[in-house]
Amino acid sequence: MAGTLVEIVPMRKLDFGFLSAAGAVADLILKQRVDVSEWRAGALLVRVKLIDIPATGSITIKALAEGPTTDDPGAVFVSPIELGSVIVDDSFAAPYLDVGSLSANCGSHVRVIATGRRTSAPGNLSATLAVDLCLKNPFIELA
Repeated sequence: MAGTLVEIVPMRKLDFGFLSAAGAVADLILKQRVDVSEWRAGALLVRVKLIDIPATGSITIKALAEGPTTDDPGAVFVSPIELGSVIVDDSFAAPYLDVGSLSANCGSHVRVIATGRRTSAPGNLSATLAVDLCLKNPFIELA
């Protein structure tokens, strides 16, 4: 088996224009509890269709290890360390594809979030994009 593609979000507009103060940051959970327990490696694929991001802002798409438990389903156990990320800013003209490698030790589940960040003056801060995880090299059980 070569791998699998997991859709995190279809093409949609992520709008962080509400961040008005310099230094403002906001997170948006795109998908949580993505089971990656059967895979050794992966990549974060971000397809950017439209960008309305000034030089004073960015949107980062990142994957974090997550450890849900049946003992307390309401508890949230998320690593603060990024497994992989892609920064969407005014560096490239849309449309484009950016790929971020995931670290080899992803754990059992992954959460994918978008972080909007404004460094100075208010204004537009949005991107129309799609996010997928490409998971590779399945674990093989030996008999």
